[in-house]
Amino acid sequence: MNDLIKREDAIKAMKILEAEDNKTYGCSIPECFDSNRAIKALNELPSAEQEEFEWCHDCKEYDQGQHCCHRWTKVIRQTVEELKAQKSETTAKVKEAWGLAMCESCKKRVYQNDIYCSHCGAKLEWES
Repeated sequence: MNDLIKREDAIKAMKILEAEDNKTYGCSIPECFDSNRAIKALNELPSAEQEEFEWCHDCKEYDQGQHCCHRWTKVIRQTVEELKAQKSETTAKVKEAWGLAMCESCKKRVYQNDIYCSHCGAKLEWES
């Protein structure tokens, strides 16, 4: 079932509610419905439309057996390497106290088998 609504329909509904409240209560009381605030909130919501992607299943480079595109995988690898070159890897010692391990970089809890801190991304240096 598709449960998407149009932003314009929601805004119209807010205006109808405001008109009904104005008719019933008048605008002199602070509890009067303020459609401007509701409309502003509706306009700031992200679109609920699903982004459609163009799949390349018919492309000669798409691997039907492994269900992947090796050209795209190569682009991803290149991008990862470029990002690694731009940012040097940070390291952080692990401080252990009261049976808990903590990343000294961000002071957040880490777990025994962690190689990287899941909070700040620093490579963890465990003491043996």
